[in-house]
Amino acid sequence: MTGARVLFIDRDGTLVEEPVDEQVDSLAKIRLLPGVIPALLELKQAGYRFVLVSNQDGLGTHTFPEPAFREPQDFIRALFASQGITFDAEFFCPHRAVDGCECRKPKTGLLTDYLRDNPIDPNNSYVIGDRGTDLQLAVNLGIQGLQVHADGSDGATWAAIVERLRRPARTATVLRRTKETDIRVRVNLDRTGPIAIATGIGFYDHMLEQVARHGGFALELTCTGDLEIDEHHTVEDCALALGQALREALGDKRGIARFGFVLPMDESQAQVALDLSGRSYAVFEGTFGRESVGGLPTELVPHFFRSLADSLLAAVHVKVTGDNAHHMVEACFACTGAHCARRQESRGANCPAARACCEMTDVAIIANGGANIASLRFALDRLGASSHLTADVDELRRAPRVILPGVGAAADAMERLQSLGLASVIPTLTQPVLGICLGMQLLFAGSEEGDTECLGIFPARVTRFPDRQGLPVPHMGWNQVVPQSGSPLTRGLGDDSYVYFVHSYAAPVGPWTEAVTDYGGEFSAIVRHANFHGAQFHPERSSRAGQRILANFLALA
Repeated sequence: MTGARVLFIDRDGTLVEEPVDEQVDSLAKIRLLPGVIPALLELKQAGYRFVLVSNQDGLGTHTFPEPAFREPQDFIRALFASQGITFDAEFFCPHRAVDGCECRKPKTGLLTDYLRDNPIDPNNSYVIGDRGTDLQLAVNLGIQGLQVHADGSDGATWAAIVERLRRPARTATVLRRTKETDIRVRVNLDRTGPIAIATGIGFYDHMLEQVARHGGFALELTCTGDLEIDEHHTVEDCALALGQALREALGDKRGIARFGFVLPMDESQAQVALDLSGRSYAVFEGTFGRESVGGLPTELVPHFFRSLADSLLAAVHVKVTGDNAHHMVEACFACTGAHCARRQESRGANCPAARACCEMTDVAIIANGGANIASLRFALDRLGASSHLTADVDELRRAPRVILPGVGAAADAMERLQSLGLASVIPTLTQPVLGICLGMQLLFAGSEEGDTECLGIFPARVTRFPDRQGLPVPHMGWNQVVPQSGSPLTRGLGDDSYVYFVHSYAAPVGPWTEAVTDYGGEFSAIVRHANFHGAQFHPERSSRAGQRILANFLALA
């Protein structure tokens, strides 16, 4: 039985920044590492489980009393749990190095019982920490170790870890030997080269090159076959070997999109629908006006796709029309390659057909470190919408809808957007964009908080609530939102709708205002300019009214 994919994670210096005295003994010392919550949410979605493993020198002694440890640890656990991140187990060694215990990292004593009772997948489990002892613990456990640093030095960031673990090497090598053929296939779905094909049939080589080139992956295929008898075995067995290699490289297919594709080639047009369903089925519609092209019998073209479907375990439907048999066959192969192994979240410039691909994700959430990500994604999921976190410019431009969430300070959030290269990109987006809470404030020209220059989509400045007796700041809790016009976000809301706010700064009322709320004076609760929308409150935490607003956003085209 295959074990679980487990991340054994250090705490101090890995989840939270390690203070100068190397002891987190008060709530005031807790500061999360940049990007840790979005990263763990991504890794949770990818199927990883989490175990906390930490050395806590002198825990339980007069220098580090148990209560001084317990209060911050309980807070850290509750904080992560509030965002949907839980740990299967927590292990803390209370000893110092001089004590010579068997449980202090990098020794494995803390984990003996856990590993006995919980089989892990050693090829896909990792130790994550900030010290050499964490890496040595990984060696002692027989798994890999990854480092993360608070300053992100040497690229040791949580974002880099997500990139590494969510995008494992997708490679496969297949050797297929029969009485008729001897084939070797190697694919690397994350590289664009090399592409080298040698089957003994020139036009077939060219077609397999089209699959790899339009698929954006490396393909090396050699075949020695009984061509002196017939081309049939070479064509069929190469298709079977290629399908097997692609299936093995795709692994659990996590993150792979299902979609259709159309490719015109001069007078010809090929339509291919491919579903990596685990069930093989092939349909081919089309008639060629020639018996062969470049040594490839056209009667074997449908057979290629049937064989590919059988070994790839996919449903492959191909329909081709045209007058030139060369163009028709090439369109079929190129069209199949354009999407036979592409990740839903990673289409890039290397795919010649990237702009024509139909993404299935409904919402791209900008990964800007917001702490409300988990509840937002849960709310979207309840509405039947798929979502994913991303800071990739190309993904944001292609997404049908984009959400900019935010919790925290305006200056810090804008600094993150600048560092990600997104501050200049977001104002140029043309699809529906929704800013939530701080995310809405960032859409304005500036914020009084830290005298911050923001994205400049709304020509006004966000200001702090004035101090008024009986009205504490931040404004926190449920308050009424009153629609002011026919906003698409407020469709179906009445004047008695209440939503959940947490903020100290607010945008003024102006021509952009679609709904207002009164807190010692009216401020903009919902705003709109062209395709940009904003909600000062948290719709993901606002019960039925919030659900209605998110549903309205999802309905925008």
